[in-house]
Amino acid sequence: MKNLLPFLMIAFVTISCSNEIEESYLQNDLLKEQNSNIAVTKQKETSTRVAKVSQIKTRANGDIVDDELVVVYGSDRTETAKRGKIALKSAAAAKFGLPQGVYVVEYLICYKNVYKPGYDIWSEESQKCGYKPSQDFVLGNSSIALTKDRGYEEPASNARELKTFVLHVVSDLYGRRMDRYDPCTPKDIEWKYSISPQ
Repeated sequence: MKNLLPFLMIAFVTISCSNEIEESYLQNDLLKEQNSNIAVTKQKETSTRVAKVSQIKTRANGDIVDDELVVVYGSDRTETAKRGKIALKSAAAAKFGLPQGVYVVEYLICYKNVYKPGYDIWSEESQKCGYKPSQDFVLGNSSIALTKDRGYEEPASNARELKTFVLHVVSDLYGRRMDRYDPCTPKDIEWKYSISPQ
């Protein structure tokens, strides 16, 4: 019996080390590894989709792009598009913090350089910007600055600059300097836009 016990142990070890059993374990390990790779791959795709959802924007032309929101302040240059003597009624004058009267008013176009090589520019809602430029604006309108939408002109493809306008009350008719702006001064304009790789 004592001789039989070592023989049985050797036989048991030999049987347990056979190729069939090893292949079975190897296949199971390989399947587990493949399954874990699949699970990881699916998890990565899911998390990538979730991350992109917050970055995806649908634009007017139907493109879906990854983009980055940019916020900058001030203007790089201004142009006086129109200048005239305007009679401001009480509601319009109140926007400038002035009494009703006749004032010298400028229509200032403010520009911001947004060019970044290899990127497209997309407009965003920009409620702390100036007013959106429009062709129907008449500087002599007695309701000046009461019905304008804030923002900037929709950028063209490959835009280099954005533009908005502000109204500037320069002086009264006696030449007293007023220096009042509506909706804000050019240095306080907040531009919000998105950029995406081309």
